[in-house]
Amino acid sequence: MNTNTFIMLFAIYSIATGLVVETIKKLLDEANRKYASNLLAFIVAIVIGTVGTLIYYQLYGIAFDVNNIICAVLLGILSGIGAMVGFDKVKQFIGQIK
Repeated sequence: MNTNTFIMLFAIYSIATGLVVETIKKLLDEANRKYASNLLAFIVAIVIGTVGTLIYYQLYGIAFDVNNIICAVLLGILSGIGAMVGFDKVKQFIGQIK
């Protein structure tokens, strides 16, 4: 996997993570369930990042070798870290502006 593909997938997964997390949070709020938004964002991002990368490999005929599997796992972890860092900080910033 080259750097351009890695960054493109990271951007796509970041957008998808934000949408999925907001949907899950809305469902949990309607059900009056307690949750930790950072943990939720981290788990969703890891799943989306890792599974999304593996699907990308399958669709583009990329071999499932050791290096590519490591990249898939790292992209999942990076997506999780990016979701935790960016997700609540942006929401907190918007709340402080109001």
